[in-house]
Amino acid sequence: MFNISRIIFLIAIVAVLVVAVYYIFYSRRINAKIAKGEIEGRRLIDIPSVVCSVIIVALIAYGVIVTAALMTKEKQPVTENRNSFSVIDLSDYTYSAYNGNLVDKDASYAKSYSKESNDGYEKSVSQDGDFTFTVFTRTGVHDNYHPDFFCFIDYTGKKSSELSMYESYGFSNSPTKDSGGEVGSGGGYIKDSSLVIGNINDDDSFKITLSLLDGKGEEEYFEADSKAYKEDKGNFPSAADYALSKSSVVITVK
Repeated sequence: MFNISRIIFLIAIVAVLVVAVYYIFYSRRINAKIAKGEIEGRRLIDIPSVVCSVIIVALIAYGVIVTAALMTKEKQPVTENRNSFSVIDLSDYTYSAYNGNLVDKDASYAKSYSKESNDGYEKSVSQDGDFTFTVFTRTGVHDNYHPDFFCFIDYTGKKSSELSMYESYGFSNSPTKDSGGEVGSGGGYIKDSSLVIGNINDDDSFKITLSLLDGKGEEEYFEADSKAYKEDKGNFPSAADYALSKSSVVITVK
């Protein structure tokens, strides 16, 4: 679609060409009449009048083009991508991962949400492996002041210095498929409790996968990741493929 500067440039080029062509025609006709000694007959439009006429026509054309472009733009549906999330470590209320803009610069706002009940949200609880997922999804229409979903994650297994937790998050347009645009926050210590909070498109689902790896699994995962990086084919391994156990939950907003 033409932008304003390009429209102005094209109209200016056309206007200059029109004036130049008429000037050549005007000069030749005048010179021919002078050579023939003609002083009567139909007068030609002078150059200043032609310039004014071209400017007026150019302005009208510009107005018509811009109006048509604006009307076309208004008719096109605007698709808003709301898919975004943040992960908050509830031990110190700091962000540990996010995709998109942070909801707030201060993660302590998460204290305003309860694990028991929240007005305007539907609660569901699921246990998978060593993790409990307490999910809240909005029951009304989306608004810009409240998240579409949030999920409390609690670790219920045994702590071990040999274990590391790898997090993976992603959105998908089908809850039965792996998440597209997967975002992994890497591995580290096992968090006792965290909160995933975000927004989601109406036709999408959000998947959380937490994988527990021991030292051997981490070493194999690092080797596979390093090999994929060197091959540079865009196919990277998932930590879940080398995990002792993995837990997941799929979130959809009705």
